Amino acid sequence: MDIGSGNLELILHIANSFPGKHFVLEDIDSSLCNRGRMQRKMDMFGLESVDTSMLSFHYGDTTTTGLPDKEFDLVMAHGLIHEINDKQSFFNDLHRIIKVDGYLMISDAFYTEKPGPHASCTNPFLTHDELNALLKELKLTVVKEWKRTGIRDKWQGSGREYESRVLLCKWP
Repeated sequence: MDIGSGNLELILHIANSFPGKHFVLEDIDSSLCNRGRMQRKMDMFGLESVDTSMLSFHYGDTTTTGLPDKEFDLVMAHGLIHEINDKQSFFNDLHRIIKVDGYLMISDAFYTEKPGPHASCTNPFLTHDELNALLKELKLTVVKEWKRTGIRDKWQGSGREYESRVLLCKWP
């Protein structure tokens, strides 16, 4: 399950690598997350092995997916958590839909100092301290983490450095 699938790129590359697996693409915007756009992205990236019958679209909102309880082995939130205003409700819903032995994957940009909002988003990215506080508040354990450091932002023209972090997490 990919929450916030609007650009479709990440989930399509993953689906291309795991034929026969079912993926749910969830977003709040059907104008971005739809079969026509998906086909154009697949053509653009040469993703011929994606079995489109194994991909389903679902539309929710920023506090609830409306999906069944304990349904998903892995839920991904890529480039999304900084855009969520009510993080507690959002993560409570993710916890509800993830299987007991399932994982949550968070991927986003994180700064040392609070940046301003970026292109077409009213919220700034989180700082490392804000992420750590959120993980603690949610009682999420980081099982594995990948980082890409030394990246310069393009959104604010400041060229400030940030880290791209991918965290594989579990609830107790």
